[in-house]
Amino acid sequence: MKADNFNIENIKIKISKSDEVAFKVLFNYYYPRLLNYAFVIVKNHESAEDIVLEVLHSVWERRSKIREIDNFTNYLYVCTRNKTLDFHKRNSKLMSVSFDEPHYKEYITHRNPENQLLNKELFETIDKAILSLPEKTRLVYRLVKEDGLKYQEVADILGVSVKTVNNQLLRAMKIVRQSVTIYLNKDKISPIFKILKSILFF
Repeated sequence: MKADNFNIENIKIKISKSDEVAFKVLFNYYYPRLLNYAFVIVKNHESAEDIVLEVLHSVWERRSKIREIDNFTNYLYVCTRNKTLDFHKRNSKLMSVSFDEPHYKEYITHRNPENQLLNKELFETIDKAILSLPEKTRLVYRLVKEDGLKYQEVADILGVSVKTVNNQLLRAMKIVRQSVTIYLNKDKISPIFKILKSILFF
């Protein structure tokens, strides 16, 4: 689900007027995404939680200016990235995230509302394909395909080149496509394939 699908602009307006219900909607949408991202970097659940809570708390504290933020999703990821860098500085231990070494089981997964149209078995097939990706490849996939960020935005968030983002996304899409194609060929579900094409394919 992309941020604009739950009317982020409308939610921002409400939050700027101190609407706590609207903030809860925003919190529930972004918390698992940001937590997943922070955990990839700091490799510690508790620290990742602290970082994300601090970021979202700052949104509420500065709610009067929230409408001035154009790309809110990108803003949150950049804020989270900056907090993780602060975390490394405070702990005097800089950890790198490898593109080629998957070494953790994903802490939080989130799903697009579109996926509710798919049957359970097909969804599990897609989920397994995504979770089989190297951690940074998986993160690039989620940022682009699920959060709807542009390549340049993802590159800025992750501190890599646009070319790297493109290569990692191509890698992810190839694996996801292969898994979905095998499943669809096995079960011959052409209507679902049309839905998947708009969700997963370029």
